[in-house]
Amino acid sequence: DGVVSRQTYYYRVGSDEQMSPQRAFTAPGYAELEATMLVAADIGTGENALLLWSQLRQEVAMADVLMLAGGTAYAGVSPEDYGSQDTWDDFFEQAEEVLALLPASVAVGTQDAYSDPPFRPLNLRFPMGPSARSIAADGSTTSSSMTGFPNWYAYYMGPMRVVVVSTEHCTTSPACIVQDAAAEKEQLAWLDTELGNADARRTKRRPWVVLVGHRPLYSSSQEHSPGDTQLRLLMEPMIFRHGVDLALWGHTRQVRFHPNFERCMRARTSVANHSYLWN
Repeated sequence: DGVVSRQTYYYRVGSDEQMSPQRAFTAPGYAELEATMLVAADIGTGENALLLWSQLRQEVAMADVLMLAGGTAYAGVSPEDYGSQDTWDDFFEQAEEVLALLPASVAVGTQDAYSDPPFRPLNLRFPMGPSARSIAADGSTTSSSMTGFPNWYAYYMGPMRVVVVSTEHCTTSPACIVQDAAAEKEQLAWLDTELGNADARRTKRRPWVVLVGHRPLYSSSQEHSPGDTQLRLLMEPMIFRHGVDLALWGHTRQVRFHPNFERCMRARTSVANHSYLWN
């Protein structure tokens, strides 16, 4: 409690038997006019993951938050994995030099799902949503500025309202891992309200609405094309109606940078005069 923007805190973690080396953590500038977000997805472990963490470590000093857009440790790829502790240990050993210095925001993905209940190992290691303590726009520690549930939630970061969704809780799309009609209805109602509020509350100091999820609504890759068309029908109308400025996705491992709506390239200008943009 009582975390202050841009203040540096020194800490150790462990027990009476063993403590970690001292670490330093500088709280982000939650109410500032600029914010830098590092985004990664589909990380897993191994040589490629080590290379990614090495690259991210070089950017930590200029960043405010690390966004993991699903596919975190690949510890729940199949029922046989069932949230493998060994895989999680390997993941955090490789990620330690970044996660020790930078707050992380996490979206659930297909490779995080298999456990009972789904996503439990991920949720325990990265507690998100209003049940976790949040930091308000003025830098005070509170839960009032964060809305949502453990797997879909929203918060302020500098000039952005960041809205994180689950692409894995639905019945409309067969690709959804959690075929739960109640969860689907709950998330869509929350998302429509959250995006509507974010759109209505835009100011010159906070003009941006950013959406983050794992499986993209559009994809031109051979493996995942054309994206999740069923999920697109559920989410895209409200995303466009409320003028989301930027959408960030993982899963396909390809970059797409076009303002799409109903499979056509077009832009919707928001009240803050910013274009609706997909990435």
